[in-house]
Amino acid sequence: MKNKRGIFSSLIKNHTLFVLSSVLLSLFLVFVFLFKLSIDLKDSNFKVLPSQLIQADFKRIDSKQVESLDGWIEILDENNKVIYIKGNKLDNKESYTYEEILDLNDISISNGVLQIKDLKDQKDIVGFSKPFKDSEGNSRICIVKYPANKVKSQLVLNSFPEDIEKHILPNIKVFVALLLILLILNIFLFSRRISKKIGEPLNSITEGINTMSKGNYDVKLHFEAEEEFILIRDAFNTMIDEINRSEREKANIEQQKNIMLADLSHDIKTPITTILNYSKALNDGLIEDEDQKHRYLNTIYNKTLRVNEMVDDLFQLTKLESVDYELNLNREDFVELLRRIISEHYNEAMEKDISMDIVLPEYEIFLDFDQVLISRAISNIIVNGIKHNPRGTKLRIELKDYKDKIILEIGDNGKGIPDSIRGNVFEVFVTGDESRRSTKGTGLGLAISKKIFEKHGWKLELSNPRKDEKTIFSMIIPIK
Repeated sequence: MKNKRGIFSSLIKNHTLFVLSSVLLSLFLVFVFLFKLSIDLKDSNFKVLPSQLIQADFKRIDSKQVESLDGWIEILDENNKVIYIKGNKLDNKESYTYEEILDLNDISISNGVLQIKDLKDQKDIVGFSKPFKDSEGNSRICIVKYPANKVKSQLVLNSFPEDIEKHILPNIKVFVALLLILLILNIFLFSRRISKKIGEPLNSITEGINTMSKGNYDVKLHFEAEEEFILIRDAFNTMIDEINRSEREKANIEQQKNIMLADLSHDIKTPITTILNYSKALNDGLIEDEDQKHRYLNTIYNKTLRVNEMVDDLFQLTKLESVDYELNLNREDFVELLRRIISEHYNEAMEKDISMDIVLPEYEIFLDFDQVLISRAISNIIVNGIKHNPRGTKLRIELKDYKDKIILEIGDNGKGIPDSIRGNVFEVFVTGDESRRSTKGTGLGLAISKKIFEKHGWKLELSNPRKDEKTIFSMIIPIK
């Protein structure tokens, strides 16, 4: 209630000042209007100057008031020759020069008074000129002349008619009284209306904030108001949407974390169980056959390597997700790095009868990168193409050089990636348990590769399949 009253009082105060200033301005304008009206009435009753007499049909000019002062009217053509006279012409001028026309401007009106300007030379006849267009569009000049002794230096024009004053003044008093009453009523009604328009949106905003502070993020503001309140409403609703999105992402991350821990526990538990059982059998002397002992020891060694690889990958992924992790950047030839990586996996590919189609530039391309991490990221993708595809698969490794970027593509015509996991193939443990066991992978390789590329400001994407290739990984590297 206090806030409402404060807004209401402020509106009354400010609006009252506004209206009072408007009233004063209105009264001033009314006064100016009446004064101008009186001048216009006087001028309309006493026409003695060309500007008051001119009309397109100059033969119909009313010259009575001019002639009452023994004056007359002359109309000049475009050559400044007299072509029409109205009244008793007292001189014999039949044409004028431009200097003579300009010299005629001896009469003016100031504050409703007809005046003769100070003359350098004593003149018997004074006058005033004004150009105009006749009814046929021809240029004409209207000249009004008077005997100087007939025009006083200050001739007061007709006074404001008394009968008009008698009618206007009482009406002005009534008008002012009614205006004040209506303005006071308008101030009250306007202030109430504005207070309501401001109060309702503020109440809605306050209720929304109170609801949100209690942990309910489903609240939305719905009201129509002025632009400032609409901006607040939209900002509030956007904030609610962002909070809800953040909460969903947080819940999804927590869920993924739990899934990852469950999958990791399963993947670690399986080889550790095998190691435990085999080592116990050997320790208890249950295995006497030397060949069988060798197989048990070899299995224990391989399972240990798998657990170590998994822990190493998980540790690497955790480091990459840390904001404090710093890259060991050096400027090196990226093409030469690719050649070394491919050579490391060439024999592995040949053993599985996988051919490698390699397309690399003959020139050097120097980039800033962490050699160890980038080697691991690219190796992960090549190893995936070798391990997860059947014999006879064709593996393509191609580096495309553009002006502003280079693109490394690693594609194959193998069995491809199922549509069900294409959208989240770079997430940890996206394949099923059975798939992971059959391929002997950790399920972290692609996630690590993507993190490494992102740390460098590069991109790793799974491109759409082509007619001759089912799986294509594209590494987009901007050139700085």
